[in-house]
Amino acid sequence: MNNVITLTEKKNEARVDSRLIADQLGITHEAVLKTIDTHIDAFQEFDPLRFEIGVVEVATLNRTHNLK
Repeated sequence: MNNVITLTEKKNEARVDSRLIADQLGITHEAVLKTIDTHIDAFQEFDPLRFEIGVVEVATLNRTHNLK
């Protein structure tokens, strides 16, 4: 079992996809977002949180759909 969540660097900041956190913890993405929202003030003490919206590609019946 791999307990490592890979961080990426963007604009000289460490970042992580909240979907990866959810998957690693075995919880829903919604639960991760709710937890972040609940504790946002504590997180802000370290540094401002930045959110980006990503594109998810889903392959269905030989078609690829972009979910935005």
